[in-house]
Amino acid sequence: MQHDLTADPTAAPPAHGVTGRRHPSVFEPATLALIILLCVFGAIIGMQILVSLGVSANTSLIGALAAMVLARIPLGLFARYRSIHVQNLAQSAISGATFGAANSLLLPIGIPYALGRPDLVLPMFAGVALAMLLDA
Repeated sequence: MQHDLTADPTAAPPAHGVTGRRHPSVFEPATLALIILLCVFGAIIGMQILVSLGVSANTSLIGALAAMVLARIPLGLFARYRSIHVQNLAQSAISGATFGAANSLLLPIGIPYALGRPDLVLPMFAGVALAMLLDA
């Protein structure tokens, strides 16, 4: 693999597989729409599984599968989902939404009920919501 030495003689050759394309952003409209849908879906799944089974789910696989399925649709709008980076953004977003909704918000507000203090649910919810935003 050769590179142009006239541009900058001190520059290292480009890494294998690196192209001049810009890294996908989460704020591109099609990517953002997918991520918002996956986050809502993941939050619902996470809370439902935590309430019914008592465990937290690993939903990052669902995000990756959704992005890969959309990438197979032969329309230009869905071509951006072929990028491994967009698929990584999708699975990270749904995993974060599932964990945030179930473990960071729903589970801690059950503690005041378990201790017989339902009057502390709103303060606990406010505290864990701020803590989750701080961690994010």
